[in-house]
Amino acid sequence: MARYVSSESDDYYPPAPRHRQHAQTNDDRVYRLTANLQDTTRNLKSLDRMIDDYTTVGQNHRSAIDRMRGDLDQTQDDIQYERSRSNMLDRDYGSDSENYSSPRGGRRRRRSAVRFADDMNRELHGIHQSVRDLSSEQLKLEESFNKEADRRERHESDIRRSFQDINSTLKGAAGLDPLSARVEKRLQAIQSEIRSERHLLDRDHRNDDFNALSNELKSAIQSAQTTSSLDDKIRSQYLQSESLRHKVESELDAVKRRLDQTEGSRAALQGQVEQLRAQLVRADQERHRMRLDLDESEVKEQRRRRVAEDDKNHHLERELHEMKTHLVRSVGAVTELEDLRRKLDKSERQRAQLSDHIETLAKDLENRERQSAKVITQLKDVSDKYEDSDRQRNYLLQQVEDLGQKLRDVTKELEKTTHELRNTQLSLQDSEKKKDEFKGRAQETVRQWKAKVKALEKDLDRHKHGSGQMLARHEQLIKEMEGFKQHGNYHQLQMDSIRRELADALAVRAAQDEQLRLKDIEVNELKSLKMDLDREYRDTRTVAEKLEAELHNLRSRSASLSEDRHRLEDKLSAVEAAHALAQEQSRSLQEELKELSNIKAAIAAQLAETVAKNHDLMQAVVELQHRERGAKEELELYKKQLYQERNGLSKDYETLKQELNEAKVREAHTIQEVNRKFRAQAAEHEATIQALKMELSEEKSTAKIATRNAERLKEEVEILEKRFKMTEEENVSMRRKLDLVRQEFEAQSHLAEDDLNRVKRLEFQLGSAQMDLEKLEKQQINLIQEIAIEIDALVETASIDATSHCQPINGLKNLATIGSAIPTHLLTEIQNKIKWLRAEFRERLLRERRLRQEFRTALSASDADRHFLIAELARKDEELDDLVQEKQVIAIKEIQTQCTVDELAEHVLDLSDELQLRKVREEEKRKFFVREKQNIIYEMEDIMDAQKEKVKIEERYKRLQDTLKSLHQDLRTNNGDNGKKSNGILRSPSTPRKRNHVRISPSTPTKEFNSDDPVTPQHTPPPLAMSDEEFRSRFIPRTPQDKETQH
Repeated sequence: MARYVSSESDDYYPPAPRHRQHAQTNDDRVYRLTANLQDTTRNLKSLDRMIDDYTTVGQNHRSAIDRMRGDLDQTQDDIQYERSRSNMLDRDYGSDSENYSSPRGGRRRRRSAVRFADDMNRELHGIHQSVRDLSSEQLKLEESFNKEADRRERHESDIRRSFQDINSTLKGAAGLDPLSARVEKRLQAIQSEIRSERHLLDRDHRNDDFNALSNELKSAIQSAQTTSSLDDKIRSQYLQSESLRHKVESELDAVKRRLDQTEGSRAALQGQVEQLRAQLVRADQERHRMRLDLDESEVKEQRRRRVAEDDKNHHLERELHEMKTHLVRSVGAVTELEDLRRKLDKSERQRAQLSDHIETLAKDLENRERQSAKVITQLKDVSDKYEDSDRQRNYLLQQVEDLGQKLRDVTKELEKTTHELRNTQLSLQDSEKKKDEFKGRAQETVRQWKAKVKALEKDLDRHKHGSGQMLARHEQLIKEMEGFKQHGNYHQLQMDSIRRELADALAVRAAQDEQLRLKDIEVNELKSLKMDLDREYRDTRTVAEKLEAELHNLRSRSASLSEDRHRLEDKLSAVEAAHALAQEQSRSLQEELKELSNIKAAIAAQLAETVAKNHDLMQAVVELQHRERGAKEELELYKKQLYQERNGLSKDYETLKQELNEAKVREAHTIQEVNRKFRAQAAEHEATIQALKMELSEEKSTAKIATRNAERLKEEVEILEKRFKMTEEENVSMRRKLDLVRQEFEAQSHLAEDDLNRVKRLEFQLGSAQMDLEKLEKQQINLIQEIAIEIDALVETASIDATSHCQPINGLKNLATIGSAIPTHLLTEIQNKIKWLRAEFRERLLRERRLRQEFRTALSASDADRHFLIAELARKDEELDDLVQEKQVIAIKEIQTQCTVDELAEHVLDLSDELQLRKVREEEKRKFFVREKQNIIYEMEDIMDAQKEKVKIEERYKRLQDTLKSLHQDLRTNNGDNGKKSNGILRSPSTPRKRNHVRISPSTPTKEFNSDDPVTPQHTPPPLAMSDEEFRSRFIPRTPQDKETQH
């Protein structure tokens, strides 16, 4: 696992290149686009459902309103039928009363007319009550509209504030320094995430990935809440406009109903006014009749006076007859005066009723004018609201079109991203294929190189065996030296060719590494794209959750709409109850009509009784006439008595005459007073009639104004209906557009789901690669430990006879912990140890050269010098044997390191994206390691040269041994002491074998590590697949001495 440190530490490395962030932003965009598309599909589906629900609710409301209209029309028809029926009954009753010329018939007729006006007043009162209810409902609607406007203003202010906050946050985010202030925070966050992943990897790697995804989704949800607020507000505004449109439609229906009611009330008022006109005409006719009757009575009285004055002087009998007739007429005048008083009382009552009725009509007209003004203002408000709703709807249509354009752009970008994803996947597959091909080629080259190394080792073994044979054949050595030199030159040429091939292989390997590095960069870019897609997926999840919240809000709104629907149903039930009350009132009116018919029948019975009484009175008159005849006969009998008693009764006559004159005077005074009162009452009636005419003219003018206003309102209503039809057509077109957009969005959502499945597959591959990476890291750590231990062993063996000592490698214990990074000072120590070994080998080679020169000088020196040289040669021979063994060990270690380097280079190709941040450092390490390999190769070449020189020295040493043996035999004969010394100096060839087994002591003198040395990041090779024993058995050549030790 990669280790993240702060920028202040020594192990800090620069961040990854910027192209990954750009790819991540592209992936985030694609992810957000897919999420937005899915959310828009869900929103469109929910909108379709809501629109269907609203259409069903509107249809139900319309059907209920149509039912109410039908019921109201039926009640109006019933009321008109009852009115016509009552009018017909009143006309029949008037005709029946006109058949009899009695004043009671006129009285009953007028009473029935007034009774009908009372019924109309009741109906008008009911209409006024309904209009008041409608006005109260309209006030409630106005209050609701005002509340809705206030709520919208608050909503708009909140939207503006949120936009300002978003702008401020964006500006603040843009103003931050991404390299200085955010690096430490990001690194700390990454460290915490890596630690949590390390703890959870032992439990379950997949669960850890899902938890990280959930955490990232939560963060994306919080970040995407601000982006989806605009869509939520647009949808809420659209739903509010739809609700306003439904409310405006309901208000239009209510206004239509009110107009119908006002038209019905206006027709009822016109009928009442016509009835009042007819009543006024009838009153005028009755007044004219009364005047004619009074004139006729005055003429009759004048005639009677003239006849009385003419007949006074002529005959007493005529006077008596006139007195009787005058008495009879006076009785009739008294009855007529009583009738006149009754008529005057009736007229006063009628006038009071008419005045009350006119006052009520004036109040009703004023109320209707106010209501008409209110209705006009309401219609203006409704028209203004309708225009506002049209504007809002147009604005929403524009927003919907913009959203559709955005959807198209998003779909285009999604197609581009999908195309890029496909191309990147294809390039990934090609890169993987090429990677596999390069691996195979590298493995083939390594195998070829190993085969060549084995062949060279076999050649070396042969040469060693030949050198042993050459030791046996000392005499043929001189002759074959030239051949061996030629053979050595040939091998030198082979080594040069091998070096060239190895340099070419290394160049090819470097090119392959460069290609692999480029492929790794492409893979990293693809993975950054994948990360961006993951982020966009998280954004889509956040948007989905927001849309679920919106669905919850819509459900709450639907619940509120259902509550409104229940409220409207309650109102409908109230209207139905009012309709039932109206029906009950109509039934009560019918019952009253039935009572009126019963009263009419009772009145007819009373009329029959009065007719019978009149008949009885006629019979009484006939009997009175018979009595008058009898009285006349008695008068003729009494005339004689009167003539006889004339003188006695003259005084009585004069008294009676005086009393009669006094009665006439009284009658004249009463008649004058009655006439004066009647004229005053007639003047008052005329004044009231003129005032009523003026009021009627004013009512006509107001009625004309009301008709004009009603016509204007009808025209406005027609215009509004046309606009409403246009809006319905536009809504239908909008629904079609929404269906098309929904279909496109569903197709795109399927594509997005396919992309998400691909992303999941890539995530699974990434998890498996991470597991492989952890295994490789463990192997790498073990291999580095083994390399460090072997280098320590080499250093200790080399530091036995060395002038300077080196300290063992530190930091091997810390490598045992899993997840810890490879310390750079360990690699630097290994490098310094290899340099030290190189320097030591060079010094030893210089020593050998010096020894050769000394040996050459010793050959040319004297015998004493030869003895001294023999001793020195023996000692140097031992040192050379030690050096040979050390060189063999070093060669084995170098071969092991070289093999490990090759295999580590092969395994480096399989490392995953966890080492992306260390790519730059790895390139530097790789270059440094290539240089080190070249240095090691050069050192191996020097070692091979040293081995060749050693072989030559051994041959010369054997020759010298032969010569020394011959000299020793000569010297034995000459000097025994010198022979003993030579036996002590000469050593067996098996003595250096004991020194091959070198044990490393923990308390060896060491060289302190220089902390000021420059620490460069090194490339850590992966572990080997073979153990040390297998590698030695396969690649290290066996000498005959080793074979003897094994046997």
